[in-house]
Amino acid sequence: MIKVIDSYYTPEIIAYYFYTNEYGINQVYGSINKLYELDFIFIHPTYKFNKNSFKIKILNYLDYLDDKEDYLRSLEDVEKYYDELNIELEDVPQLSSLDYFFITVRLDKILSNKNFKRIKLRTLLKEYGYKRRSDNVILYIYACMLFYHIEGYYNNEEIDLYNLNIDNMITFKITDY
Repeated sequence: MIKVIDSYYTPEIIAYYFYTNEYGINQVYGSINKLYELDFIFIHPTYKFNKNSFKIKILNYLDYLDDKEDYLRSLEDVEKYYDELNIELEDVPQLSSLDYFFITVRLDKILSNKNFKRIKLRTLLKEYGYKRRSDNVILYIYACMLFYHIEGYYNNEEIDLYNLNIDNMITFKITDY
């Protein structure tokens, strides 16, 4: 059974994207506004109508990514305070999924105007922890492509991941821009 794709833009995913692409604070603010303007449908439902909360969580997570040790030390103090008030603190989620690759294809186009992303199928599978091309993995890749409105091409023809040579370079492009 294939997992249903539900990877909307969360503050953690967006912050991780900003962090890995070395966005400055002005770029962060401008990009958040751009996401709300151009890619609103992919923003997590919790934050669709609360841009301020989305921004604050992104900035907090960027602080965490920038200096984890210092952030965790300050978090210990916050946790003690929350324990005294009997409030639960959210855990920082771990990012490691194939969905993230396809999210970056969208974000690259919307925020950086990069029209495509190229990668070998073998590399894509390896980077996300898969050792071989199984039917479930291929179906999941197709589900991600459908969810994020992305098409894949090899030699300017749509790809068939079941029959494509695993060492061929695939070009991924979003279809709704």
